[in-house]
Amino acid sequence: MGWPLDYRELTLERYYRSVGRRPLLACILPRLVPLVALLAAIYSWMVTPHTPAASTAEVMVRIGLVLAGSIGLVFAAVVFASLIIYGAGCRNGLPPNAREMLRGKLKGVTIVFSIVTRGDNPSLAARCARSVRYWVRRLEPVYGFRGIVEIVSDRDSEELRRLADRFVLVPAGYRTARGSLFKARALQYSVEARVRDGLVGDDTWIYHIDDDTIIG
Repeated sequence: MGWPLDYRELTLERYYRSVGRRPLLACILPRLVPLVALLAAIYSWMVTPHTPAASTAEVMVRIGLVLAGSIGLVFAAVVFASLIIYGAGCRNGLPPNAREMLRGKLKGVTIVFSIVTRGDNPSLAARCARSVRYWVRRLEPVYGFRGIVEIVSDRDSEELRRLADRFVLVPAGYRTARGSLFKARALQYSVEARVRDGLVGDDTWIYHIDDDTIIG
């Protein structure tokens, strides 16, 4: 499978296997960058003369070499320490137990994926909603959360109603307390609608998405 990945024919495992740059980004670079910094630090100290400086310019050059070497050494030490403590797996840079960690945090959580649109281009919001639903269906059983696709629109649309678990139509006469307009107005109404429907709490998370976004 090439890049960019097509969310419509993608599974989680295929995603992990498909990113050709993953070994470079997650395995090689985390080790190569601090190694280069360490070698640069050693080289800076080696080329710094130990005899008295002949001029002010030479003093400044020597100070610069020492500073460069010190910074490189500190950088290398911090990165190497993080590699030792947290590891650098080759699974997109995530620790081996990343899935279990996420499952522990997401199990029992309700995530409302709220797509806000004016409604004048329903096909755009529909494409976004389909991509969200694709991933929600695949990740719900993996991580144990409950996903709700919510579409907040200024205009009614049968297509969007079919795609949404929650379709929130912003009334034409609705006004916020501060007279907010456009998206801010729709967002405020969606908040009030969720409070009214009891879709609030510590275990309810809201994920705001623009209607021109494709997840994946």
